[in-house]
Amino acid sequence: MKSTIVILKSIGIPIIFLFGVVGGLIPIKIAKYSQLYLSIGEAFAAGIFLGGGLVHMLSDANETLSKYYDYPVAALCCCVTFLFLLFLEQALVPYLVFKVRKIYQSQEPLLVDQTGSIQKGSSGTSTDEDEGEDEDKNSKENLLSDAFDSRDGKNKNSLNKSGTGHHDHHRNHHHHHHHHHHHHDFSSPKNNKKASISTKLISFILFVSLSFHSLLAGMSFGIATRKEIIPILVAILSHKASAAFSLGVSLVRAYDKKLKFIISEVLVFSLTTPIGSIIGWVMSDYSGEKIINVFLALASGSFLFVSMIEIRSSFDGNSLAIKTFATILGFTVMAILAIWS
Repeated sequence: MKSTIVILKSIGIPIIFLFGVVGGLIPIKIAKYSQLYLSIGEAFAAGIFLGGGLVHMLSDANETLSKYYDYPVAALCCCVTFLFLLFLEQALVPYLVFKVRKIYQSQEPLLVDQTGSIQKGSSGTSTDEDEGEDEDKNSKENLLSDAFDSRDGKNKNSLNKSGTGHHDHHRNHHHHHHHHHHHHDFSSPKNNKKASISTKLISFILFVSLSFHSLLAGMSFGIATRKEIIPILVAILSHKASAAFSLGVSLVRAYDKKLKFIISEVLVFSLTTPIGSIIGWVMSDYSGEKIINVFLALASGSFLFVSMIEIRSSFDGNSLAIKTFATILGFTVMAILAIWS
């Protein structure tokens, strides 16, 4: 039994690494990518993570921990992780993104979207105080929206040479229309430099956030027993490539001329899950049954959160029926695997 686990983990770790590398390097060569196929894949991954977190990890952890505690410790651990990640992703990360962009604004508000597109708001020339307040609110909402879309791995924009997506043009159309009398020349070197710095810092925030998730997922794979190892591996592989692709898109937009840097960042990100797997593997060899299952319950919370992120990211636009079916199919696959695990 132990030799089987060693073999599966030894094979799974390099496969996870390869999935991350391939997914992260694709944006360098591919100028256009089907958003529909990507969204369907994200929806399928959401079902995989939902089933993996509930049917396998949380269920197994609860079965073991219920022998030691009358309190539902497994469910508590799951919820603690979920709420921590909710705070991290929905409050802290958007706040950091907003502050980064605000730092690099000129005296006239400079609005930089995820693709590097620039637009300016009111410079204070308007005498309508309410309009200025509305503009500030709209600017902040656009910034937060960009942060959410970036972290969710939601690539609505096709890559092109300028790095500017068609979707962002439509998303900012209302803002342009409402403030048409404040348009300026955006091509000055000073503004372009500030836009570049902001985009690079946002790309770094995305890199850190995705790496943190990958490390947690890797640790869950490392501590997995024979029952959970296959479902967890399937869940990680289904998400790793799409997450790496999202990071690759962000890096190409921010560092389109620095190929070596992009490749090095993708390689580092791809290594986070294997490193987490090794850490979890060592923990499983030197930790007791209670410790392992507490961590398994904690990791199940991260799986549920990723599932929520994937569902919110993919269920937008057209083909909702297909995406719903993909999510159900992903969950069904994990439920069927539970028969033999």
